[in-house]
Amino acid sequence: MIIKEAKTNGFCFGVKKAIALAKKTAKTSQKKNLYIIGDIVHNEKVVRDLELMGIKKVNSISEIPSGATLVLKAHGSPPQFYQQARKRRLKVIDATCPMVKEIHKKALYWEKQGWRVIVFGDRTHEEVIALCGYLKKPLVIEKSKEAKKIKNCQRAVLICQSTQSIDEALNLLKELAKKIKEIVFLNTICQETLNRQQEVKNLAKESDKILIIGSRKSANTRRLYQISRKINPSTFWIQEASNLNLDIFSPSDKIGLISGASTPREIIKEVKNKLLNRN
Repeated sequence: MIIKEAKTNGFCFGVKKAIALAKKTAKTSQKKNLYIIGDIVHNEKVVRDLELMGIKKVNSISEIPSGATLVLKAHGSPPQFYQQARKRRLKVIDATCPMVKEIHKKALYWEKQGWRVIVFGDRTHEEVIALCGYLKKPLVIEKSKEAKKIKNCQRAVLICQSTQSIDEALNLLKELAKKIKEIVFLNTICQETLNRQQEVKNLAKESDKILIIGSRKSANTRRLYQISRKINPSTFWIQEASNLNLDIFSPSDKIGLISGASTPREIIKEVKNKLLNRN
C-alpha cells in the first residue's frame, strides 16, 4: 500500500491563529467566565479540547453573564454581536480569520460605491451570515442556476465565501454575465483553499482511492470531497480514524490522503497509521 499525503494537510493559517488565540485566552483566564457562541472552527476534537480548557459554548450572547469574556469564532460575526457585547460589557477576543475580515471590507466598499453585492456561498454558513450582516441588500447565491432569477440589475460585484469552489465560482460568473451589464469578480476564495482544491484534483487523478479527512460540518472539507468524487468515484470522507473501514482497501492500493483546513494533524496521523498497520 502506498499512501500519498497532501502537502496542504492540517490547519490553515486562519484556523491555527484562532485556536492559538482561544487557548492563550483560556490559560490566562484560569477557566473563569469564558464563552464562545457556536464552534470556533468546524472540528469536533478542537471544540472538545477547548471545552476542557474552560471555554463554555452557548447559543446566544444573552446566555453570557455581564463582564465575562467572549471569544468570537474564526468564521466571523455579524456587527450586532459586537454591539450586544459592548452593551453587556463583555471582553471580546476576536478570533476571526484575517482573510474573512478582508472580505467584509471589500464587500462594504463596493456596496458603498453603489454596486449590488452578490455573495456566492452557503446561506446557512456562519461566514456568509456574518458577511451579510454588514450589508444593506446582499444577494446570496448557492448554485449557478439561481442566476437565472436575477432581474433589473445593472451592475454587481461577485464575492465568494472563502472556502468555495473556484470552478463553481467561475461557472456562476459566466451565468451572471448573461444577466448583468457590468459584473466584477473579486476572487475572495482563500489561497490555502485554492491550493487544497488543486492538490485534491491531482491526487484524485493519481490515486486508486482518496480519503478526505474532516468534520461533516466543514464547508471546505465538503468541497474537497465533491471535487475529488467528480474525478475519482472511489473517494471516501471520514471524520477520524474510528470511521475508517479497512475492508475497502487492498495491499496494492495507492491512496491519496487530504484533510480539511480545520482537521488537526494528530487525526491525520492516526488515520495514516491505521492504514499502514492493517492486517
